[in-house]
Amino acid sequence: ILRAKKSLRTELIYAKEDLKTLAYAYGQALSVGLDTDYVENWIDNINQVTKEQIDAAAKYIFDKNRSVTGYLIKKQKNN
Repeated sequence: ILRAKKSLRTELIYAKEDLKTLAYAYGQALSVGLDTDYVENWIDNINQVTKEQIDAAAKYIFDKNRSVTGYLIKKQKNN
């Protein structure tokens, strides 16, 4: 978790140096209902995330009962 947080913090620092990337970060946040304060406080938000929160999110997202499995089957030639 420490390495992931460090990576995200580094990404934000670089994003602030590039207007296109910074605008993209704001656009992503706004498109999912977050406000500009969230982006401006991104480092603080990242630092507050706990391992337990990540585990809970992963358990929710990767629930086998809500997943879909598809099989690719080779088309058989007609005789």
